[in-house]
Amino acid sequence: MAAYDNLLQALKDTGIPFAEDGWSVAPKNQSYGVCSIEMQFDSQWADGHMQEQGIEGSIDLYSVGNGIAEARLIQQALNGADGVSWEFSSRQMEFDTGLVHWEWIWRVITL
Repeated sequence: MAAYDNLLQALKDTGIPFAEDGWSVAPKNQSYGVCSIEMQFDSQWADGHMQEQGIEGSIDLYSVGNGIAEARLIQQALNGADGVSWEFSSRQMEFDTGLVHWEWIWRVITL
């Protein structure tokens, strides 16, 4: 899953703390993110074997403040990650935590 590894490395290179599939205890008083694998899409089969597998997931950024600077870092990282396609999904206020929640959907081809 080289493209997925590229995605994780690109997120790590932003300097924003990221976890795969969630935090047991989220960082306090700083922006942080989560990268999750969620589903398979558009896979290719031949002779009874999967030849290509599309994997889709999400990136969630929980930002202190408006998060625009962090969102820009993530989008630049995604643009530079080989084999990763992505789209911005949403930005919303998390009123219970006071954080701004940003979400992107990503896709990679594996196998």
